[in-house]
Amino acid sequence: MPLIKEGLFVGTRVDASNLVSVKLPDASLRILTVDSEPLQIEEDGVSTKHVTCLDEPEADLLSFFDECSDFITTGLQNKQTVVVHW
Repeated sequence: MPLIKEGLFVGTRVDASNLVSVKLPDASLRILTVDSEPLQIEEDGVSTKHVTCLDEPEADLLSFFDECSDFITTGLQNKQTVVVHW
């Protein structure tokens, strides 16, 4: 899973699910899902955000930019691991 900057990763649905099972020590995890279906995770220390969007040319990702940016920024400011996946 590629590291974008300290604490921020981009990956797939499988990457995000696998990271939850690792149980990061002394850190909480934030997962941003950009897909038609949310990632079903109910674990302590894991915050999730789901943006319903299909991988199509006409998809309007800009309308979700501010809320996604806030979710990511809050996690990084709180020294959390943040994963963005599609």
